[in-house]
Amino acid sequence: MSLRNVWNSFLKETSPTHLPNKNISEILSGITNVGSFYSFILDIHELSISNIVGDFEKIHGIFPENITLDAIFSLIHPDDLEFIAKADAKLLSMFYNELGPE
Repeated sequence: MSLRNVWNSFLKETSPTHLPNKNISEILSGITNVGSFYSFILDIHELSISNIVGDFEKIHGIFPENITLDAIFSLIHPDDLEFIAKADAKLLSMFYNELGPE
């Protein structure tokens, strides 16, 4: 099981959501973080990453402007990939089956 397979299984049932153009810092301003952190928006329809904020470069030594989805995958320990794919499958299933995409 891979993350791309998990995402692709849900993409068959959905269409892209167009979110308002809002600064991710505004959205995250109400969340308290202790220590170094970063966040980003992952568009599984486009398989792209945007709006990286926080300490990405400090934590990984990679400029956020140069990051790609494949680079993110390369940062995950190989022994953790299956767990992450299963966690994403559970999250997406709960999201679509219990909350609904709308």
